[in-house]
Amino acid sequence: MNSNRIMWAVALALAPGFAVLSWFYGWGYLRNLAIALPLAYAFDFACLRLRGQPLPGFRQRPTSRGDRHRDRGGKAFIVGRGRGADPESFRTGGGPESVITPGGPGSVHVTRPPASFDGSVFLGTLILALALPPGMPWHVLLLATFGMVVLARQLYGGLGHNIFNPAMVGYALALICFPVALATWPPLVDGHTGATALTAFRYREGLTAMETFAADPAFGQLGGYGWEWANVAFAFGGLVAAGFGLIAWRVVLGFLIVLGLFALVFHDGGSSRSAGSPLFHYLSAGTMLAAFFVVTDPVTHPGHPAGQWLFGALAAGITFAIRAWGGYPDGIAFGVLIANAATPFLDALGRGRVSAR
Repeated sequence: MNSNRIMWAVALALAPGFAVLSWFYGWGYLRNLAIALPLAYAFDFACLRLRGQPLPGFRQRPTSRGDRHRDRGGKAFIVGRGRGADPESFRTGGGPESVITPGGPGSVHVTRPPASFDGSVFLGTLILALALPPGMPWHVLLLATFGMVVLARQLYGGLGHNIFNPAMVGYALALICFPVALATWPPLVDGHTGATALTAFRYREGLTAMETFAADPAFGQLGGYGWEWANVAFAFGGLVAAGFGLIAWRVVLGFLIVLGLFALVFHDGGSSRSAGSPLFHYLSAGTMLAAFFVVTDPVTHPGHPAGQWLFGALAAGITFAIRAWGGYPDGIAFGVLIANAATPFLDALGRGRVSAR
């Protein structure tokens, strides 16, 4: 399966979670996507233009037979840094960049559109739209989309060259600049508007876990109201994607196991000092969205299997630390971005190439 199909297949695996969230929150997430998607493509096209890259729908000029892209016996061939569609190729430079076919005697043409139409922009925007609260103001979506496409993707040279997860860069930028907007959620129960389950649990003023669940409509049976079912749906879609080999399952397990272990250690039997049970952390906020669709971004996690376990574990440890003791109610974005920065070291560590000197 090539990179184009992988992107769209992963986006399709997000559909169950998107549907569940839309059931609970109405049109808010669809509105996020409807506003952010045109902005994302506009930013991407503008950056491609500024960098002198071909825009979708345009062909490059023919190359002569003397160029290195000359016709090779009348067969199509690939140019650029592409090395296939496997996750390792994404991490080190992305899939095939251009497909060349014969275009007459001694000339060839680019027939594959550039990265904007390979599904990567759509997939990143979809994840960003789901990570943000539903019904975000347009200016927050504008800033988040700018951070995702321009700062995290195009400034590094486009798809396959970025070192940080673009959707998480956009989310973190919006969170830092507009913390109140990202802390405000639409009503779910009896007109209740405000804190998520993680926020309500964090600032519960000495109540036990059971008392907190009973007193605040932000909670469902085991996790956040609405989000506990969305997490189940995201896990279902993620398992299907993993079954088809579309995501790195070691990263997923490393993230979930370590997050669960930290929660188990600091659960404290549900007392007033409890940091939450493993099920609470699994079924609150976007845990399963992150585990299956964010930390598994093949461009920004290690390619070596051992490095993937370490990457998932590091992201989970930072996520839990911020949830339990940090200044933000959720730490997924920061956990992922810090783990992204550590990817070269984790990859080398997994390969046994780290020197003590």
